[in-house]
Amino acid sequence: MYLAAVELLPEDPYPGGQLVVLINGSGQPVSTTCWTVRSAGTGKSGRILVGKALAPGAYLRLLPEVVLFDSEDTLSLFDAQGQLVDRTPRLTDRARDDRLWFRQRTGTWTFDRGFPLPPQVSDGRLVAATDAC
Repeated sequence: MYLAAVELLPEDPYPGGQLVVLINGSGQPVSTTCWTVRSAGTGKSGRILVGKALAPGAYLRLLPEVVLFDSEDTLSLFDAQGQLVDRTPRLTDRARDDRLWFRQRTGTWTFDRGFPLPPQVSDGRLVAATDAC
């Protein structure tokens, strides 16, 4: 499981307005129950809420219910045991436009348009995490 795309400063700041996309890069389904995404910039965490395990190679689009990230931030993904699974480099987004940060196949992060989200993607939410799961 890894972080594939991040929107820090959205064009349209609907509730939360931000976006995180995960990809299950493993060969087996992964349950994200009690997993969290944490912001180094704000110190806030969002708990992942999704109804089922993510199939191998599948994408998960997470929409925060409130603003969790800063316009300059590093996001970390933690599993249910609190172990670090993945982390972005320091990302900066100061323009309210349709560009977002996404990871290329080479592993480098790019700030641009054209993230290749497949037609079938699971949706989930990121809710403010204030207590243990």
